[in-house]
Amino acid sequence: MHPKLEGHTVARYDSELSRLFEWFLEMGGFTLHLVGRVIGAMEHLNAEEARSAMVDDAQINALERSVDEEIAKLLARRAPLAHDLRVVLAISKAASDLERIGDECKRIGEVVVHIVEGKNGAEPSASLLYDTKRMGAMVSTMLRGSLEVFDKLDADKAAAVLVEQHALEEQFDASLRRLATFMLEDVRSIGLVIDVLLVTKALERIGDYSKNVAQQVIYLGRGEDVRHRSPANAGR
Repeated sequence: MHPKLEGHTVARYDSELSRLFEWFLEMGGFTLHLVGRVIGAMEHLNAEEARSAMVDDAQINALERSVDEEIAKLLARRAPLAHDLRVVLAISKAASDLERIGDECKRIGEVVVHIVEGKNGAEPSASLLYDTKRMGAMVSTMLRGSLEVFDKLDADKAAAVLVEQHALEEQFDASLRRLATFMLEDVRSIGLVIDVLLVTKALERIGDYSKNVAQQVIYLGRGEDVRHRSPANAGR
């Protein structure tokens, strides 16, 4: 049981909050694993792995439903206030972000299948996939960091995770310039460039949702909504 969730007069209340917390972390771990799988499927152009990952998105949806059901029961039974209410709201919002990450993973899987089994039979070069590989590593690190600070409820370290989003945005902008260059140099590559663009955009969204998870830790720990602050000011 997490020490920051303990201390209620009714011991069962502690247990209910802890169960909700554990279900969220289980959902987070499954989502992180799914992100790694679709990134690997894209890197190795593995349609079979991409299809398998797309199917597993349903498990994330099921976990979100379980979290939502537990939240509804807890709100009705305990009517949480103050810090307890922040815990429930933070988990609810963060679980929604994890579900959206699952949706983006599914989109990446669909693109991988389209590339591998497309009618033209062409495959993207290593240079064309350069940004997807870099961004894939960045979003994996971001999501892992967000889940770790959520597990520890460490608002200070959560602020550090937010800074990583700026580097991801810069990488995404650089990828757009490179992809535009590919199209200008070879119009035959337009189809593949669009596919890769869809993947980079999905990765950019995954990074954004990962940032949202870290922001909920700051809200939970300090009661501050930092969604509209710059990363540099979020930790203050």
